[in-house]
Amino acid sequence: MTTKRFWKIGSASFTIVFVLVLVASAVQAQTPWTASITAKSSDPRLPTPITVEFGVNPNSTNEIDAGLDTVAAMPPPPFGDLPYLNIAFAGPGLTYFSKDIRPSFPWKLIVKSGQGFTLEWKNISADVSLTLNPGGGISPIDMRKVSSNAFPAGSYSMVITVPAKITTVKPSTGGKDTEITVEGIEFGVNEQVTIDFGKAKAMATATADANGSFSKTFPITVAQPNGAVTIKATGTSGQQAEDSTFIYSGPRITSVNVTSPVKAGETITVTLKAETGGVAKFSIGGVISDLPMVEDPAGVYTGTYVAAEDITVVDAIVTVVLTDSAGNSLTDSTQKVTIRSSVDFTVSLNKGTNMMSVPLDTTAVLVGDETIETPIKKASDLATVLGGKDDVSLIISYNIETQKFQSFIPGSTPDTAPTNVDIGPSTGLIVSMKNPKWITFRGNGWQPGAVELNQGINLISIPLNDPKLKRVSDLATVLGKDKVLLIISYNAAQGKFQSFTPTTPAGTPTDVPIEGGKSLIVSMKSIGSFNVAGDAWENPSPPPVPAPLMFSLTGSPVLELDGIVTREDTGKVINDLSVTVRHLSTGVSMTDTTSDGIFSITFVYLGDQLAHVGDILEISAYNSTGSFRLDPIRHVLTEADIELSRISLGNLVASVIPNRSELLANFPNPFNPETWIPFKLKEASDTLITIYDVHGRVVRKLDLGYIPAGIYQTKAKSAYWDGTNDLGERVASGIYVYHLEAGKFSASRKMVILK
Repeated sequence: MTTKRFWKIGSASFTIVFVLVLVASAVQAQTPWTASITAKSSDPRLPTPITVEFGVNPNSTNEIDAGLDTVAAMPPPPFGDLPYLNIAFAGPGLTYFSKDIRPSFPWKLIVKSGQGFTLEWKNISADVSLTLNPGGGISPIDMRKVSSNAFPAGSYSMVITVPAKITTVKPSTGGKDTEITVEGIEFGVNEQVTIDFGKAKAMATATADANGSFSKTFPITVAQPNGAVTIKATGTSGQQAEDSTFIYSGPRITSVNVTSPVKAGETITVTLKAETGGVAKFSIGGVISDLPMVEDPAGVYTGTYVAAEDITVVDAIVTVVLTDSAGNSLTDSTQKVTIRSSVDFTVSLNKGTNMMSVPLDTTAVLVGDETIETPIKKASDLATVLGGKDDVSLIISYNIETQKFQSFIPGSTPDTAPTNVDIGPSTGLIVSMKNPKWITFRGNGWQPGAVELNQGINLISIPLNDPKLKRVSDLATVLGKDKVLLIISYNAAQGKFQSFTPTTPAGTPTDVPIEGGKSLIVSMKSIGSFNVAGDAWENPSPPPVPAPLMFSLTGSPVLELDGIVTREDTGKVINDLSVTVRHLSTGVSMTDTTSDGIFSITFVYLGDQLAHVGDILEISAYNSTGSFRLDPIRHVLTEADIELSRISLGNLVASVIPNRSELLANFPNPFNPETWIPFKLKEASDTLITIYDVHGRVVRKLDLGYIPAGIYQTKAKSAYWDGTNDLGERVASGIYVYHLEAGKFSASRKMVILK
């Protein structure tokens, strides 16, 4: 607001503002001093006289005397539009000090016609000058110099004018047709203000409000060239104010778009739409600076950046700079981008059978709220992060060399075992879980490349989200339908494997989607390969909760059976022993060779067949040298076997097959009334032991039937004679001969009954 304030003693009364500055050129050292202003008036609002004291204590630098805040009682407001009072003073070694009385004390000095004021001071021996500081930008006025102890009343008059101002100029961004906002203060109430935009060749008007202020946005058309523009505002009273700003008349930015979020190895694309003919570049805060952008087509500028592997930023500002032919630049920083050095993929595992793969080149896994920093390089690594033996029953892989499925058993299989397979980009697995689980893999996508397949069974995974491989029918196509026999997936809802053949129509239920974290069994008529390229597998939203099983756990599509074989005579483990397990219900049999005495056989039922509760497995063993024999064992499958998909037979004892048949000494000998007759058989045969008396008469025949080769020398295995004849009568004391016939072998020995 523009206000004219008059100070005049005479015909009229006006409002005054005083600032008194006392300057002492020679003040007594270390002596406190005070000064005061006394105003006298007949105005009923102003007590007579009013005295304001102020002063300085030289012993405390810049300390204001308490008298400054002790002012006689003042009348309450309002006092109208009155200036305020400032008091300033200085002393030896002190700076000027100003005290704004208005906020603390609601009073003003009012001097009417014919009235004056006096200035009183104490302990001042030097000249004193009286200065009036009107405020509002007016320079201080030296009212009078005095050198006496009295200041007479006097008449002083002047006009105070507070200048108008333009406080804000806000031009919009770019373009010939633009807007500009102007704000001003200290004009007259409701005063009309004319605004001249100078070089912009535009004129506009605004009206000040009740406070003498205005704020208005004006549309203007900018004239060339670009540069500073002086803006003048002139009120009807003659008040003027001016300011300047830079108005850019170059090409306008229409839009900026950035691809986000991205991950390591992916491309960030920045697209700028603007007027043609410019030069554009972009920067990503904390990542990269001043990358060029190419204009193609006209008015569309594009720049790219491939995210480095080791960069992670969240909401980094993307700054785009467009420069026209005149060298004028325009900047846009409205876009942000997020770059992650790794991606997440969550795999959901059901209780029971799961076809699984490791979807990323993993650096960490998230299980619940826990993050485990670990790569997944071996089956044992996967077993550990899945919960170990408490949650994992089996991790099944396929051995190309043996052409058999094989199992890694957490808590049982040594980490050095061949079944602790390496996990790579295309490694497929079948995982049998004791409990359902979610696990999130964190890492980078596998590298693109070729997946090689052998003739016969292949357990594989698709390592990348390849746009050309959406369903298993696509896989059959890229492999060649003349080479593919079957592509087998697992139907978790039905609890069995299902097959897609090259003749199966696409889109049928067995033409399942290809997914990250899942494996497939591919049966090939001949060797083949296919190339994989694409983005890393990623599922920002967690997969659904493992579906409840739609079948009872009375059957399983996978079954592992293991045990350890030891020698009957020494208890030591037996290596290179062939153990065969035959599933009597299906007729399927499989064989494994012991290593460190351990065997493990994995059945994967790829058709409609399953292992059911009540089925019988028959286990037998032999070795190539014929030195050991394992009597056939039959195991009936239980609900626990099916639920775990695993049977552990524990320790199996194999009989040692001797290199020659032999009849051994009976024990005890002499005896009364019973004894045991041990023997060894090199070959299986019908076996008969005949007991004679000393006269060659037959006392008893022990027909042992057909006996496998082995050593029969313990009580449990030896032939038993209770000392009776064929009629069940006890025989007399004496010497008897026992004779063994086994195939082509026969031998006799003596024994004594002693009563």
